[in-house]
Amino acid sequence: MASDSPKQINIGKLVPPATLSCKVRSGCFIKRPPKSLKFPGFSKKLTSEEAGACISHKRLRQGAEQRALQLEERLAAQQRHTAGFDEAQSGLIQQSQLLISRNAELTHRLKTVEASVEQLQSLKLCLEAELAQVYSDRDRLAAQVHQPHVTPDVSQSQTVVSYTGKLRPWLSVATHNSVAKRARAARLAWGEIA
Repeated sequence: MASDSPKQINIGKLVPPATLSCKVRSGCFIKRPPKSLKFPGFSKKLTSEEAGACISHKRLRQGAEQRALQLEERLAAQQRHTAGFDEAQSGLIQQSQLLISRNAELTHRLKTVEASVEQLQSLKLCLEAELAQVYSDRDRLAAQVHQPHVTPDVSQSQTVVSYTGKLRPWLSVATHNSVAKRARAARLAWGEIA
């Protein structure tokens, strides 16, 4: 059973704005929706809710575009930084290769010097041994010159001084001459004493 008072039904979201009116249809009073707003870029009129949604969407799109631009700038800066890092890395690689080659060359030279030092040390030891032998022979010859062995000669009935020391072939001529002079002096001295 229909009531005497008219019913108000908000069908702004159900019926397009062009079909809405304040006329009574089918015994019902239809309430007009809120005043429509014009939005730039659209030919038809939009409600305040739709306009708010469009504005929010536009702001979100602008924010997304701005964020995309920022990300592109950061990506370009990162690429430039990466390119500079790659150049620095290539320079460091070249320097390390040069240092490695230089190190190999210095290592080879060091081994050569060490081998030469070993040869010099062995030669030094040999020379020291020969020098010690020369000093020993010199001391022995000096002792024989100052203390000669006296052996009697029966046939000539006189005292003969004999020296049993032997000179080394590597002694110098001056050493031989000095030893010979001392031997002659010793013979003369023993002859005078005898």
